[in-house]
Amino acid sequence: SQILRKDTASRLVIGQAIVIPITGRFYWVRPGDSLYSIAQQAGISYQELARINGISVHQQLRPGLRLYLPPSSKKRAEFNAYVEPFGNTVSASLETSARKAAPYLTYLAPFAFRVNRDGTLVAPPLGNLRAVADAQNAILMMVICNQ
Repeated sequence: SQILRKDTASRLVIGQAIVIPITGRFYWVRPGDSLYSIAQQAGISYQELARINGISVHQQLRPGLRLYLPPSSKKRAEFNAYVEPFGNTVSASLETSARKAAPYLTYLAPFAFRVNRDGTLVAPPLGNLRAVADAQNAILMMVICNQ
């Protein structure tokens, strides 16, 4: 298939597939659905959902009807992952797991800095975890434990 552009519109031929990209998604009505319940899930008003789909707000929805749902706004969220090295080094498998997760994280938290009786801290092995976090703009977060 070919994406339709203004410069190719005059060169369409019968039977040619045209790709029309959408930014939202489709929803197929199920038994018990209402315009209101679907709109609530989509985060818009039922009036707006009806308008977008060219239907009346009073229309009975039949199962199988396809409705277009506009894209929802992204919610701001922060994500943290704890990593716990065992022994005196960071294993290759732990570093690999941290590297795979890092693009989705706000914080990468090596577990844990220990507190001594005099208040000083003993760091866990960090290996390349700082570089892993830095490469994905994740914050290396200090976790302090008194166990």
